[in-house]
Amino acid sequence: MFTKRDVADYYNVTQLHYENWWGLKKNYSLHYGIWEDGIKTAGEAIANTNRIMMELSGITAKDVMLDAGCGVGSAAIYISSTKNARVTGITLSEKQLAFANSLAIERKAGR
Repeated sequence: MFTKRDVADYYNVTQLHYENWWGLKKNYSLHYGIWEDGIKTAGEAIANTNRIMMELSGITAKDVMLDAGCGVGSAAIYISSTKNARVTGITLSEKQLAFANSLAIERKAGR
C-alpha cells in the first residue's frame, strides 16, 4: 500500500520528467486529454478535457469548488479563469503545488 508520502515523492521526483517529455510547461497537465474529431495535439486534447468537464459540471461564478488531487492546477485554473468560480486545489506534491501557484499567478487566476 502506498502512503501519502510515497505519492508525493513520486510526483516530486517525476516532475522533471513530465516537464521534459510530457510538455508540462506547455500543456499544464498530467492527463492524456479527450481526443475528438479535429483535435490534433496533446495540448488541444487537454484543453478539451477541461472544457468538457466544466460544461458537464454546470459550474457558475457563484460556485465554490474543490479540486482534490489537482496536480499542477490546470483544470482548477481553467475553471477559475473561465467561469470566475472560486476553486481550491489540493495536492500531496510540494513541486506540483509550487508549479500550480506559479501558473495561477501567471494566469491571474484565483481570488
